[in-house]
Amino acid sequence: MLETKNDEKNACPNCIQLTKFSLFYNYYLYFDIDCCSFSLLNRHQVHPKFTDQCTKPDEKYTMLIVRIPRRDVAGFEAAMEELPGKMYLCGHSDYESFCKRMEAELDSFEAEHTRKESRIMLLMRKVLPARFWGVAPTAE
Repeated sequence: MLETKNDEKNACPNCIQLTKFSLFYNYYLYFDIDCCSFSLLNRHQVHPKFTDQCTKPDEKYTMLIVRIPRRDVAGFEAAMEELPGKMYLCGHSDYESFCKRMEAELDSFEAEHTRKESRIMLLMRKVLPARFWGVAPTAE
């Protein structure tokens, strides 16, 4: 579900591409505070559609989920590479450590909640008789 856009030159995992099927758009998750990224996105001529945002009560950064047209992906990723530097200049020196901590939390959450079996197999366990599988069917 999550695919990190992280290579050697960009040590801050502030931009995570979400795996959602779309022919015309890419979906990304990134962290921001006080709309610092908006000027960078405007400079790179990227106009995202903000689909969702979330803020933890004890954190100062906001998690934003955006929809980017495929033609603007290069500009968006360039803006995200510049974002940690701008955050540092604006006085948010803990931005990179926050992004790394949140990436670790998201990875652990995803690992906990991925199903070991495919959805078809789970459906078959509900539909087919219990004696066929050797276990009692579960009710969800």
